[in-house]
Amino acid sequence: MNAGLRRTASDIRHRTSDLEHPTSDLGHRTSGFGQGFTLIEVMIALAVLVIGLASLLPLFAVGTASHRRGMDQTQVSLIAPHIIGRIQERLYEPRPKDLKDQVYAEFGRAYTYDVAFTPLDRDGSNAAFLVRVTVRWADRSEGYREEFATVLLRRGTPPAPAR
Repeated sequence: MNAGLRRTASDIRHRTSDLEHPTSDLGHRTSGFGQGFTLIEVMIALAVLVIGLASLLPLFAVGTASHRRGMDQTQVSLIAPHIIGRIQERLYEPRPKDLKDQVYAEFGRAYTYDVAFTPLDRDGSNAAFLVRVTVRWADRSEGYREEFATVLLRRGTPPAPAR
């Protein structure tokens, strides 16, 4: 008989003992339920997860506030040319007066603005002005402001008075 096919009773008992009590990769014997996690491992994993999520939550609040501020700045940069355009259409006075606390209510929100005129002509014709527009708004009890400046040229002659 072939020597490789011979099995002794002690070989068979040793192999069945391995099936009944399997060993882990480290050589430690494990029970039949050794394929899962212990309660302490699950608790530690949950604690690490909770700490990680708790550290990420403030980032969402900061991101949301930053997004809101960016949207407001974009809207204000769109408002300033509208304000200047409205002023240019009505610029008939030889020396226009500065405007204070005017309200611009568009884009779903009310903005307050001031306009300051500085004549640029030295000959007194007042055909060109440096116009500074300051737009203000409040968000969550904090006040914000943006300033814009441009050169404004007087358009044509004022309309004749109606008779």
